[in-house]
Amino acid sequence: MHQMRRLVLAAASLSLLGGMAVNANSAGATEGEVFELTLLNQTAGVESCPTAVTGPAWHFVAPPKSKTDFVAITLLLKDANGVDQSVPIGSWQEIPLTGDAYVAVPAGYTITSLVNGTFMVAGDPVDQYVRLSHTCAGDPPDEEVTPPVITVSKDAAHTTSSDYDWTVVKTVKAYRLRNDGKVDVDYEIAVTKSELGNQTSTVTGTITVKNDGVTAVTLTSVTDDIDGTLDDSCVVNAFGAGQADLQPGDVEQFGYTCAVPYGSEGLDTNVAAAFFSWDAGNGVTRSSKAEGTYGFEYATPVPTDATITVTDDYGTPGNLLDDKSWEVSASATFTYTRPAVTAGGTACNPGFVNTASLTDQLDENGGNSSSATVQLCTNSNGFTIGFWGNKNGWNLLKSPSTIRSNVNTLYGNVAGYAGITTWTSTGGRTFFTNANCSGTCKSMFAAQFLATAFNVQRTPSLGTTMVVVPPSLSSLFDPQTCVSINTVLSVGNTYFTSIGADNLSTTTALKSLYDRINNNEALTCT
Repeated sequence: MHQMRRLVLAAASLSLLGGMAVNANSAGATEGEVFELTLLNQTAGVESCPTAVTGPAWHFVAPPKSKTDFVAITLLLKDANGVDQSVPIGSWQEIPLTGDAYVAVPAGYTITSLVNGTFMVAGDPVDQYVRLSHTCAGDPPDEEVTPPVITVSKDAAHTTSSDYDWTVVKTVKAYRLRNDGKVDVDYEIAVTKSELGNQTSTVTGTITVKNDGVTAVTLTSVTDDIDGTLDDSCVVNAFGAGQADLQPGDVEQFGYTCAVPYGSEGLDTNVAAAFFSWDAGNGVTRSSKAEGTYGFEYATPVPTDATITVTDDYGTPGNLLDDKSWEVSASATFTYTRPAVTAGGTACNPGFVNTASLTDQLDENGGNSSSATVQLCTNSNGFTIGFWGNKNGWNLLKSPSTIRSNVNTLYGNVAGYAGITTWTSTGGRTFFTNANCSGTCKSMFAAQFLATAFNVQRTPSLGTTMVVVPPSLSSLFDPQTCVSINTVLSVGNTYFTSIGADNLSTTTALKSLYDRINNNEALTCT
């Protein structure tokens, strides 16, 4: 197996006529290294070529040390447009001369076409000389075949886009029961801005390919790249019907799109190339390319929705002091109060809905509006301590009913104080009848509490009903002002063990809440 060495001929100084030689200057080289050849006027040309060599040919002479090395030479040429043209091994013609090898000049090329070409030589990497001794049959060289004149022009424009997404969530933060029976409703509007998203950055335009010559060509491909670096970021539209065949005077256009990094800035160059082939005569097809460039400037990104307007439908139309409108450029939270909401009775049905919206994004997907419903009704399914202290209530509490046992399990502090598991018809009625608010108000607290607990056991849906907690109970429920009746019972059972003279006001306020629930007067909320 021969070793291979790549040699590059220097265009500036190479002239293959007149018996001049080329020097590989490869002493000490490693296999596969690329060398620049310079001319050496060391070898006189021979005046005749072997009869085995016909037509124009290059004659290479190897040093005696590697006289058989030319067997595996492969030649590459560059045409007038700088495109490599491979010359297959079959173009070489060997003759039985020690250390000699010839390569025939392919159709469409001349002796001088070797300028800027490369050839591979198999042999010892330390060989110093590979000489082009002379040329055979064909001096002076034939005229070089001129490629067709293909013109490539183009335009380019950069566009970029990005935007911010926003979400809004509106909630009722507090129901504040007033002395006049009305409620002040506190709202919160939370607006959240996303990270910059939906980032796009593209260069687009049209590539125009024109045949300005007199020879028809076939387009094999059209490419586009940024700054001369061909990669996968640019996509040229596929050829349409007939676009590959370019007759003299024909013009074809191809759209393209290049994806470029978001945030690119400054000036850049867009390069288009048209690769084509044509008939060079004598059955030979040649290939070449033409290029066109266009300078452009990257556009400055201007994200959309960097600022958003938040509006709320509770704002008073025409009142700038109460328009409930905010312009924001970052995540923010807003609060306001709707005062003196009429509660109870028919005023609660169907209640009212307040909606906060992101007006600049109403046509986009996402959380662009949020509503909070206020429906201050009064509860139902309550029965008073009078009911639970008479025979109708006892009929619901006596065995085999599980109401008492369930309440005893759930709320043992209050149930144990009242001894409900040992009640008889007389004992239960007596407990409710004798309850009062003297001293610490403990017995009346227990009576109202147990009536609420019995009501929930009788109608379980009552337990999940949300009711407004008065401000006087903020120490027990803060920050919640709208809680379930189940929660009111759980808190009351825990509180019961601390009832004393020093917290009488809290005891009576919580007892009164149970009383309103039992009388179907507690304000429900959502």
